[in-house]
Amino acid sequence: MTPPLLDPGTDWPLAISTWLTSSASRGLDLSALVEGLVARLDEAGLPLDRLALSVPTKHPELYVRAVNWHRERGLEARTRGHDIRDSPVYLESPIRLIHRGADRVRRRLEGPEASFDFPVCRDLAAEGFTDYAVFALPFCHQPRSFVSLATRRSGGFSDAELLGFERVRDVLTLRLELQAATLAAESLLEVYLGRNAARRVAEGAFMRGSGEVLPAAIFFCDMRGFTSLSDTRRPEEVVRVLDGVFDRVAAPVHAHGGEILKFIGDAVLAVFTQEDGGPAACAAALTAAREALDAVDRWNLERAERGEDPIGLGIALHRGDVFYGNVGAQGRLDFTVIGAVVNEASRVEALCKALGVSLLVTEALRAQLRAVDTPLVSVGRHALRGVAEPVELFTAAHP
Repeated sequence: MTPPLLDPGTDWPLAISTWLTSSASRGLDLSALVEGLVARLDEAGLPLDRLALSVPTKHPELYVRAVNWHRERGLEARTRGHDIRDSPVYLESPIRLIHRGADRVRRRLEGPEASFDFPVCRDLAAEGFTDYAVFALPFCHQPRSFVSLATRRSGGFSDAELLGFERVRDVLTLRLELQAATLAAESLLEVYLGRNAARRVAEGAFMRGSGEVLPAAIFFCDMRGFTSLSDTRRPEEVVRVLDGVFDRVAAPVHAHGGEILKFIGDAVLAVFTQEDGGPAACAAALTAAREALDAVDRWNLERAERGEDPIGLGIALHRGDVFYGNVGAQGRLDFTVIGAVVNEASRVEALCKALGVSLLVTEALRAQLRAVDTPLVSVGRHALRGVAEPVELFTAAHP
């Protein structure tokens, strides 16, 4: 028999508040926290049939992480983009009132006091719900959020039940603000460092000089005509074009297991390390490069229809050992890759324009691809600054 979550006869708001501040609760992610909260509210006798809440996240694409619990449908976790605040779902909801400063919004959904001034109320009533209450979660260091309760019990919630939840709400707000701070830190690390680097830093790899030497496929991409664009266009237009290029380069890099480490002006430095930087990493880098070039070609067709100049790219792929870790000054570090192959990849990319190709692959990377059905054509041996012997370079057919 499963032991009870709450001791019989205890003050349930106090018991749940104590659980929310316990070490056991602090180790839970958002979905597990909501599951634990709902189970305890249910055991306390609250006639709960639906609960929803969200916490903000400092992410350029994601506005909040939301969790909805429904007695029949179970738990659903999702993210909402910033555009949600311009949608009718938000503009015609009581959540907007909460964000504007309301402490609580309650709507009875049956009887003479029923009110259906929000679409969500009509939807809930159609599902048989009888009462709906939304409480503000007034965070100190994040935008305020909410938690909502709904029941199907005839007569709805009692005043004592909602008062009991009010006592839980204050501690729940503190607990969720801690969750929001954690999500914000994770989001910012991932956005600015990349997923793998962010994970390493979060796990403790944040000391200057810390890292490891490993073989990797290096992907170095540079945009053609950036200087001319910068000199002849407004800064906001330059940024728009750069964002468009970076989107079309980053998507295939990420899709094939690569990690973008830097945007250097109009250039992109990415690394592929899967399976020790061997054939899998090299094949992934080559596939990502060809897909990026295809994506920019398609974009150029759209740009031509608008009378805009085409965008050109040069991509160099190389392979070798790199130092992958932290480098920098006291108080300002960068998580990146350092090594001769990184510098050589940049110099190889500079040859794309002179050779009239969009993609150059070094012999070091090509050697890993001999078992891969990707035809590469030699464009000869070329001297690279700082490299004693000329390096044979290859290109792939690109329509």
